[in-house]
Amino acid sequence: MPQSPQQKKSSFDRVTLYEVAEVAGVSHQTVSRVVNGSPLVAERTRARVLKAIARMNYRPNSVARNLAARRSALIGVITFAVESYGPSHLIISLSEVARKLGYHVVVASAEYPVLDEIRRCGTELRGHGVDGVIVILPTILRLRALEEVFGDAPVVVMGARRQHRYTAVEIDHELGSQQATEYLIMEGHREIACISGPLDWDCSSLRRVGWRRALEGRKLPLGPAVECDWSAEGGYAATQKLLDSRARFTALVAGNDQIALGAMEALWENGIEIPGQVSVIGFDNMPESKFFRPPLTTVNHDFDLLSATSLHLVTQAISDPQAPRLHHKIAPDLIVRQSAGPIAGEFAAGRRRTARR
Repeated sequence: MPQSPQQKKSSFDRVTLYEVAEVAGVSHQTVSRVVNGSPLVAERTRARVLKAIARMNYRPNSVARNLAARRSALIGVITFAVESYGPSHLIISLSEVARKLGYHVVVASAEYPVLDEIRRCGTELRGHGVDGVIVILPTILRLRALEEVFGDAPVVVMGARRQHRYTAVEIDHELGSQQATEYLIMEGHREIACISGPLDWDCSSLRRVGWRRALEGRKLPLGPAVECDWSAEGGYAATQKLLDSRARFTALVAGNDQIALGAMEALWENGIEIPGQVSVIGFDNMPESKFFRPPLTTVNHDFDLLSATSLHLVTQAISDPQAPRLHHKIAPDLIVRQSAGPIAGEFAAGRRRTARR
């Protein structure tokens, strides 16, 4: 008894479009139209083809389709400081979202956040034949020099203020820090310190602006402000510096959750209760932040939404090169936990000195 085309296939063989056409009793061009959603197919014919596709477990050859469309299904990502929580989390999130959209991510890491390095990464990605590029740019740079590398290729810049002609997507860092500071003011705090990340990072400078504007909006004096790197070690050293200077503060806004973790350790070592004497708020909402002691109040930086929005926009630009280039801001929200609250007792640097002895 002769075998049907679908019976001849082993589990490792791929059913072809021609075999589907044979079973459905149509031309291979008709099967192609059905697979690609063409309206130029009669409904009865479409139903017959779809039935054959389901019965034979036919899967279109995406490689061939991409070649025909002159596409690689590759999205290039230029990043920097991959050892930091934010950029590393974004790479993971971008890879997962891209896979669901039928794309793969190719990463080029810049050693330093300078235009020559970003130009090198862009040239490298163009060599891979990427369909579009996402630039994770945490520092303040003008990107006009990139136009000679990317030309009219679809580019989305993530995490930078609009200083270029490309579509940009960013978390509203200023708003997030302002929300955190205003929460502390509502809790009765009037002396609020700020420990920023590196101020040559765009997000860090914007978070400090948010802290300052919240205080100025309530006509409160600016509290002490220091700068450190993004690590817990940096937050620890910065807090010790504040304490050693005898600066007065009953709350502090940290540049990220890791800085907040180091700050909390320095406060505990000096006998300062959290939040009874000093309240602490972070930024990013790291998964571990809910397990700090006490659990950390923090600004939720939605990395997954940032990634999904950026990928949607770059794939939209790939499909429609005439799509408008806009600046998109994503509003963060404050996650209130136990590290911030009203003042239980007045904190002064002198008391801290007594507690250390």
